[in-house]
Amino acid sequence: MKKQRHVLFCSDDAGFGQLKVATYSLLQAADPARPLRISVFTGGETKLSLVHRDEWTELAAAYPFASVEIVDVSPILAKYHDVLYNPSTPWGMLTWARCFIGGVFASETGNIVYLDIDTFVCRDLGELYDLDLGTDALAAVYEDSRAEGAGRDPAYWGNAALADPRATRYFNAGVLVLNPEVFRSENVLSRMMDWYAQHRAQATRLDQDALNALFWNRIRALPPKWNYCDGWCERQLKYSVREKEWRGNPPQTILEAIGSPGIVHFWGKSKPWKWNHRPERKRYERAMRELGMVKKGQFLPGTTRARRLEAWFFDGYHVLLRRLAAFRLKRLG
Repeated sequence: MKKQRHVLFCSDDAGFGQLKVATYSLLQAADPARPLRISVFTGGETKLSLVHRDEWTELAAAYPFASVEIVDVSPILAKYHDVLYNPSTPWGMLTWARCFIGGVFASETGNIVYLDIDTFVCRDLGELYDLDLGTDALAAVYEDSRAEGAGRDPAYWGNAALADPRATRYFNAGVLVLNPEVFRSENVLSRMMDWYAQHRAQATRLDQDALNALFWNRIRALPPKWNYCDGWCERQLKYSVREKEWRGNPPQTILEAIGSPGIVHFWGKSKPWKWNHRPERKRYERAMRELGMVKKGQFLPGTTRARRLEAWFFDGYHVLLRRLAAFRLKRLG
């Protein structure tokens, strides 16, 4: 019998538009032959309103293979408020909610795939649901390596997040395959709270830093296609295919992701729900239009005639860069 698929998002009212697009992309790409459970953790003063809860539930109702649930994690946020509240960071406390799985899913077995709401799913996630994590805590895509990044971004290479010199790579937590059994049996949330209480001044990326610090040696590396930042389309020009790694990943896996991403993660300042010229912008805008979030004849906020021309220019440029990636991949053989 095939395992049930389970995906987790975390969102409040401010992120509802992104949650809606991310969920829609997930449902559109999913294999309808396998049941899919989608959970959303919300909580705090800005938790999802009843109107948004109903709208999200209605969206999923069109897909008979999907079941949905909204979990209010406000009690857990309140319990750890004194540790988690940090007004000096740009992220709210809800960013920690993905780490609550041990307590919320008290008896669940099997993988839980966590997705940030600024992601877009391009294909079925069967490989992630079926991944055997064993005793590893999670699977993730590496974002950087100590050898390359120590001078570029000392925010996490020079602080307590990765103080152990054996931790040579740092993963991004926007897409995770989580092992709920490990989170329960090893009391992970409590350990993270203890760690963060001691290192909150240095841990600029909050729970992402904590997870890296605690589990750097129990991470299953995923190919970058499962957490693809489309900045790689241009960034590839900075690297030679003869190099062993590009920010902790084999060059071949980056080039494959440029040509065929599984999940696009729109991290960075330029977001796809506003005017942008990102390489994967059209996927996102198309979904917004299909959902009625951008009406016919309208454009994304911030769009001007000059910016439309600029975006078209970059579209052509990115076509050439994808062809270059395919050529470099072919050379690697």
